[in-house]
Order: sequence, then structure tokens, then C-alpha cells
Amino acid sequence: MIRTLAIALFTLVFAHGMRGQSTVHLLREGYKFYQEGKFEEAAEAFSKAMEKDPSMFKPWFNQGGAWYEADSLGKAMEAFEMALSRISDPKERAAVYHNIGNSLMKQEDYARSIEAFKQALINDPYDEDTRYNLAYAMTKLEQQQDGDEGNQEQDDEQEQEQQDDKQQEQEQGEQEQQENEQQQQSQQQKMDPQQAEQMLNALENEDRKTQEKVTREMMKVEPKKREKDW
Repeated sequence: MIRTLAIALFTLVFAHGMRGQSTVHLLREGYKFYQEGKFEEAAEAFSKAMEKDPSMFKPWFNQGGAWYEADSLGKAMEAFEMALSRISDPKERAAVYHNIGNSLMKQEDYARSIEAFKQALINDPYDEDTRYNLAYAMTKLEQQQDGDEGNQEQDDEQEQEQQDDKQQEQEQGEQEQQENEQQQQSQQQKMDPQQAEQMLNALENEDRKTQEKVTREMMKVEPKKREKDW
């Protein structure tokens, strides 16, 4: 549960006079926007109240609550930190630490949220809401840590599986390459006699062609003419 301050705003009128009235009006306006779910408008109204009196605690505190509801957690944390620097009352400090703890828990930063809730309880030991949130944050932190360990184990298993798959692919590739080489060698061995026979046939053909060529040349030679018999 996020906490805002809407109680006793009117007491500031007497402390600040006309200036206080303007600040209170802006605080009331901001809280009205907050109740209507218009959180950004609420934050703007609280910001204007800060301009009237930057030393006031309530505008910063309530603006942090508005930014929290708007899921602008970074802005919420800044506003709560500014609120802390403007108060010394233990219960008010407890309320700020309570909201800081909620903001951190919403970001799943459970370790830091636990520390914030502890600070809240130091300032207000009897706050049951903070005590409940502290227990909840501790449970979530334990689950988160268990989940991280489980994820690490799963990542290790996946990495090992990937390495096994790569090794299996490499071994399969080497086996296929070896089988291909053996097959090629086998084919070469099977083809060698055929190649030899082809070479012999080629040589015989060449010899036959050469012989036929010689025969043709011999047939082209004209016989010597016989001399006339006078």
C-alpha cells in the first residue's frame, strides 16, 4: 500500500498565512486529482505547491506517491528522497521509507526494499503494514535467488547440450567424410581395370590407324613406267 498525506492539510493555513492558503489549495487540488486517478495532474499540482514553499515535506511526499501510481518509479524515488531531507519526525520518516520500499519492490529490487522497510520499522516499530511488506519482500527475494540458481543450472545444461550437439555433428561430419573418401577410393579401384582396358584399346586403335595410313601412302605411289621397247 502506497501512502499519501491528506490529513491536517488545513493546519498549514495558520502557519503560512496567505502564502499557506495557496500552498494548501494546491495540495488539496493534487490530492483530488490523485483520488480521481489523474496521477500526472496530481504530480503537477504538488510540484506547484513545492514552488510556493520548497522546504515543505508534504508536496514532495505526495508527489512521490502520484509518480508511483503513474509507474514513473524513478521520479517517485527522487521525490521520496527529497521528502526525507525535509523531515525529522520519526513517523513521517517511517512513511517515506515505507513508500521507498514499495517503489523498490515494484522494480523487483527486493534486497534494497528490505533495507528500506527495516528503516521504516526503526522509525515506527509498530507499523503492521510495513512489517507485512518486509516479510513479503523477504519471501520474494528468496524466490528470486532460487530462480536465479535454477536458471543458472538450466543455462549450464543448455550449454552442455549445445557442446554435445556440436561434438556429435563434428564426429558425424568426420565419419561422412571418411566414408566418402573410402567410397571414392573404392570407385577408383573399380575403375582402374576399365581405364587400363580403355587405354589398351586406344593404343590398338592408334596402331591400327597408323598401319592403315602407311598402307594408304603405299597405294598412292605410282609404279615406274616401263621404258619403251625399241
